[in-house]
Amino acid sequence: MGFPPRGGKKRGGVSALYRRSVFVFGILAIVLGFGILVRTAYDGGGTFGYAFGALFVALGAARLYILRKT
Repeated sequence: MGFPPRGGKKRGGVSALYRRSVFVFGILAIVLGFGILVRTAYDGGGTFGYAFGALFVALGAARLYILRKT
């Protein structure tokens, strides 16, 4: 029992607006991660920079993977 969904069509219990925003933020995280990796390599490297960039890429990829599975 609850209120009817507001705006957007539902697919598997998730609204279209939510899916679109998760997709955009997933792509944004991947782009930021690659940017961090490139900037780290340009500045001569550093373990923290490479790890942080790789984690951002992994975060974005995981968001897109989970979005696709739902």
